[in-house]
Amino acid sequence: MLSVKKKVKGPFYVNLVVGQQVVGIETQTRRWRSGHSSRVQKGGYVRVERYSGSSACKTCATGWTSFSSVNRPTSGKPAKLVSQLAPFGITSGAYNCSGRSDGSYVCKWRSEGRFGDSPKYSCETRATMRKKAKRFKLTVCKSALGAQLWDRLLNAQNPVDPSFTGSCDEQGSGDFKCKWFGDMMHGPQAGKGCKGFGVYKLPEHRWVIDACKP
Repeated sequence: MLSVKKKVKGPFYVNLVVGQQVVGIETQTRRWRSGHSSRVQKGGYVRVERYSGSSACKTCATGWTSFSSVNRPTSGKPAKLVSQLAPFGITSGAYNCSGRSDGSYVCKWRSEGRFGDSPKYSCETRATMRKKAKRFKLTVCKSALGAQLWDRLLNAQNPVDPSFTGSCDEQGSGDFKCKWFGDMMHGPQAGKGCKGFGVYKLPEHRWVIDACKP
């Protein structure tokens, strides 16, 4: 998206640029050859849409509103959404909310970040509040759960140096069960690999994590 801050004379031209990369296992195969080419077939097109009245705000032009731990909505349904995300450790991001003809209220939301020294998580999903309901039905971000489990393993009573956390599946109880692999950090088994599961308990928002098992 392009933001124009002052009036300028047109016309404007929009180009679609396509890149091509040679992929090979051995270094000597990563070179251009005569057969490496792309052809644009008939029927392709570029569509340009103009939005009037937008500002320099990164999220305003598309209807997204940013939130953070120090800048969060204080009333209305967006405030309810942000308060429901907070127990999952998601305290910053952006949302785009609108009402529907059936009386429901839908909020798209996205967030990215880290929990301590965890890998970066990235979420983009939606939450729905049905007519007369008091809470949103959230789609849990599994990426954030994996990052949170990584942080919990590093800071456990018997810490583990994780190499993988994720593959989170929802259980019949509504809890989420996530796999993890790592190495013991202390004791006579330090450096030895182990694995286990972490279960994120809802609605308590707490982890139950297996001990490190070789």
